[in-house]
Formats: sequence, structure tokens, C-alpha cells
Amino acid sequence: MTEESTAIKISVSYPDSHIIEDVIYYRYKMSVDFAIRWKWYFEYLAALVKVKHPRRHVILFIGRQDVKCGEDYITEKTISLLKHKRGALRKSQREAAAGDLFGFGEEDRQKKIDALTKEIDALENGNINFYVPPTYINKVKQWV
Repeated sequence: MTEESTAIKISVSYPDSHIIEDVIYYRYKMSVDFAIRWKWYFEYLAALVKVKHPRRHVILFIGRQDVKCGEDYITEKTISLLKHKRGALRKSQREAAAGDLFGFGEEDRQKKIDALTKEIDALENGNINFYVPPTYINKVKQWV
């Protein structure tokens, strides 16, 4: 982890449960000095939500950031997907259709190889089709 690995999260839970209903504030990749200096402000935001919704559990978390978000997540996920898909492609190219004496499964195998090749090309070109966790969320005005 780098020096800037602090996150701040304010979440709201259901009244009689600790299941998180909504994350109303989230900020990622902050320095520890910034988080400490502005801790009063984040506590103030959490207090505003608590006053407006007294029966809800409002949780303020200031701590180490373990989950990757934004571009960091895209980079890590893309590398992982490329590694997996390239391995699947090599496996598909190597294996002859087991028990396929007359080559009836060759067309399906070739379709699978073509689909994997397209997916690899898309990932290499930066086309992503997966969820990316946000680096910043601010829904405090909706809750106050």
C-alpha cells in the first residue's frame, strides 16, 4: 500500500438491523494527515444524518483502504481477466475434442476460440464490461 491509503465511509443501516442500506459518503486514496485534519467535518456529516434519521444506524469509518477502486480496480481486474482468458484460449487450442472421432465438436470449439479471442482483444483495447467500484460517493444532501 502507498502512503495515501486512507478511506472515509459513512454508511446508513436499517433501523433494527446492521445490514448496510446505503453508503452516503465515500472517499478513497487520502493521506492520513488529511483524514485526521478533516475528521471533525466527517463526524459533523455523520451527525447531521443521525439527527435527521435518529432510528437509523449511521456508521463513520475512517481507516485503511484495502479494496481497490476506480482505475486501480480496472487495472487489477483487467490483468486478472486477461490471464484467465489467455489460459482458457491456450487450453482450447491445445485440446482436441475428446471422444470426437469424426470432428463434430470442432465447430463449437472454434466458436469458443473465436469468442475468447474477441474478449481478449476487447480487454487489451481497454473495453471493460464489469462493475467498477467508485472512488467518490457523496449522497449526504439526499439524507439531510
